[in-house]
Amino acid sequence: MSKIGIVTVLYKSESVLEDFFNSISCQKFTDFILYIIDNSPSKESEILINNYGLKHNLTNQIKYLPSEGNIGVAAGNNVGILAAQNNNCEYILLSNNDILIKDEYLFGNMILEIESNKMEILIPKIHF
Repeated sequence: MSKIGIVTVLYKSESVLEDFFNSISCQKFTDFILYIIDNSPSKESEILINNYGLKHNLTNQIKYLPSEGNIGVAAGNNVGILAAQNNNCEYILLSNNDILIKDEYLFGNMILEIESNKMEILIPKIHF
């Protein structure tokens, strides 16, 4: 299987991060790097991310990338995409951090779908 770069852009997202980290850590597919681009960086948000990384055993899979300020979602995604490409991630998932993933096989199934159908892009359906 291939490595996934998961890119998420934060902006005052502290209230949703615990559920996000829980959703990511429950995945059976674990060959990923989580790129967190923080558009509202503070010492408190960095500590919170580190604590959730420890709690969910994701410390070695997190790349925290604080921005100089609010550069916006598109520019933040670009920062994460470039970082994932530089780390040789074969696939990149742009993810909102206010989602709950209930399917523990989502990442693995996405890769299987892409590779078995020789797809260039896959966009998962998000249910409210």
